[in-house]
Amino acid sequence: MLFKTAVIIGLVILIILGVTLLVDFRNNRFTDKQIVQNIHVQNKKLPEMLDKSTELTSIIYGDDMIVYNYRMIKYDVSEIDVEQFHRQIRQKLLKKICSTQSLKAYFANGIVFSHNYNDKNGNDVKDIIITHKDCIELKM
Repeated sequence: MLFKTAVIIGLVILIILGVTLLVDFRNNRFTDKQIVQNIHVQNKKLPEMLDKSTELTSIIYGDDMIVYNYRMIKYDVSEIDVEQFHRQIRQKLLKKICSTQSLKAYFANGIVFSHNYNDKNGNDVKDIIITHKDCIELKM
């Protein structure tokens, strides 16, 4: 249940950010400045509880990567099967991100998405990265 809720909420935030970014669809290009400005607006709303156990703490952009940082407030990394967590979350993220039309412009511009999950103490649980190549391999 933890994994399902975290993925759903994370995807909602990702899609909202993807839709709100100012993209010039005539040539499928946007500027770093546009991305940074919109992430700045999103970060003003953070931290935000996404469900009973997952908090979105920040969104960062740099080096062609948008990073979503989450904190699982009820769990310590020692209580999580990290490999199972990774498999479940990554598969759901792949399907959703790769099939979302508004995000294709990001991939066309070389943007990578990263979802970084930390435990209640701030320890790294897993960083899940989704690239354009991942979507091609998924054939979406």
